Amino acid sequence: MANILIQEDWVNRSGGYGCGDSGIYECAYDNIGDLFRALQSFYGRCESKVYVGDGVAVGWVFVKAEKYRDSEETYIQETWVTLQTELPTVVRTPHYLEIGRAA
Repeated sequence: MANILIQEDWVNRSGGYGCGDSGIYECAYDNIGDLFRALQSFYGRCESKVYVGDGVAVGWVFVKAEKYRDSEETYIQETWVTLQTELPTVVRTPHYLEIGRAA
């Protein structure tokens, strides 16, 4: 089995805003259990699963207290981790501006 593709999204729950995302990348794990334990060790306790559609679980939400980089103050950080089967499919549709017709 190939290593698992994941995306991490970080949220400052205390401030009520998103802090960014990792984009989708291949992690170092090919086993979901090992990946979960590593994520929990790094991002804190698992508070919930991430669901899409009709209640299909596709990842986890981890929570921990984190210090701001520029002070000793702390906030509650959520890390939403979703697992992916492959890189996203991107469809591009051109929308041309017509400037005239050939004679």
